[in-house]
Parts: sequence; C-alpha cells; structure tokens
Amino acid sequence: MSRRNRFADGWAALSGVVLGGLAFAAIPGEPVAAIVGVGVAAVAYGAKVGGSALVDRNKPDSMAPLEGPLPKRGSPAEVWLGRAQNATRKRDALIASASDSYLKDQLDSVAIQTSGTLETIGRLSRQVAALEQGLDRIPLARLTEQQSRLQAEANRGLTDESSIETSNSLRSVNEQLQSFQRLHAARDGLVARMESATVGLESLNSHIAELIAMSATSVTVQNLSGEGTIEALNQELSDIRAGLEESETYTREVLGRDLT
Repeated sequence: MSRRNRFADGWAALSGVVLGGLAFAAIPGEPVAAIVGVGVAAVAYGAKVGGSALVDRNKPDSMAPLEGPLPKRGSPAEVWLGRAQNATRKRDALIASASDSYLKDQLDSVAIQTSGTLETIGRLSRQVAALEQGLDRIPLARLTEQQSRLQAEANRGLTDESSIETSNSLRSVNEQLQSFQRLHAARDGLVARMESATVGLESLNSHIAELIAMSATSVTVQNLSGEGTIEALNQELSDIRAGLEESETYTREVLGRDLT
C-alpha cells in the first residue's frame, strides 16, 4: 500500500471514529424512551446526550461556569466527567506534538469540530445531579411498603367509604412510584450517554496518536483528507450538532416536568 493510501485510510478511520462514536451516542436508547410521556421528547432526548457536545464549533474545550448541582463525589457522572477532561487534555497534547504542519492542520480541524464537548458533558453531569436530587426526595422504601399494604386492602373488594379512600391513596402512591421510575430511567440514560461521548473522545485520541505515528514514517504527508472526507466529516458533525441542540431543549423540559 502506498504511503498516500495509508494516510488516506488513516484519516478515513479517524473520521469513522468521530462519526461512528458520536452518532452512536445520538441513537435513542430504550430506557430514555420510557422516561416521559411527552411524545417526541422521549425520542429526541436520546439524541442529545452522547454528544451534545458539539454545540459551538468555535468554543474552546474549557469548562465555563455551569448552573445546577455538582455530581456526587465518586458517582458515575463525576467519573465520566473526569475522564472526558483527561481525554480533552490528551487530545490537545497529541495535536501539539504533531511535527508535520499539514497533518497538524487536519487534526486541528477535528479539534474544532469537536469543540464544546467537554462543556456539554459537564452540563450533563449537572443534569444527572439534579435528577439524583429528585430521586432522593422520593421515599422509595416507605412508598413501596404503602403500596403493598394498600393493594392488599384494595384486593378485599370492600365497597364502603374506606375502600374509596384506600383506592385514592393507592393511586397517589402509584403515581409517586412512577415518578421515581421515570427519574431513575432518565438518570441512567444521561449517564449512559455521558459514557458513550467520553469513550468516543478517548477512541478519537487513539486514532490521532496512530496518525501521528504514521506521519513519522513518511517523507511527505500527502492529502490526509482524501477526496471530500473533510467536507463530509464537517457535514455529518453539523447534522449531529443540530440534533443534539434540539434534544437538549427536550432534556430541560424533562427535568422541569419531573422535578417540579
């Protein structure tokens, strides 16, 4: 295989990591489809989390002040946020280490296209923390015990006034438990998409490192982008970004509905 083809193949692989990893993060997950009864919100919501990451391509990967509670220490949300921060620092260090100017320009393009990822993952971690606060406010053990007791009373089939009150109480308890289940599913969906976005960043770094190593074995780096690869990459990332922005709006709606 010629050196030119090797670099073209390498760039195609790198593009595949970006498109494959972030597109995977944009696929609605089954748990998320169950979190709310707000129609299309549940579908678009799933597209958000893995990579909503890509809100502003000109924004540096630095953590701007974020609103909302911090994720719990040692929680999955905090762990994935920390890994995303490390991956972003490693990406920048890798690109800075590229000795070939043409390769460095191409890799800088990838960095620009994935800008905003860290900030979005940070925002998702705050949303996870908000959901967990909502979960903490619901007394699951007490409600579960009440549900069992009230259901047993309702099964007796009494028709007096007390049975009506029992039925009303059971309905209220069931609604609270359903709220807990929705919040729990939403939290799990957010964490899963934080994971997929973070792993995508780490995978991207592996391919960047591979391309840099390949460039060190070539006398001249030629057309790493291949025909139209950069343009196609930019378009795909733009499409993903649009879907992520839309679904982030739905995420806020979910949080507003279930935490109020």
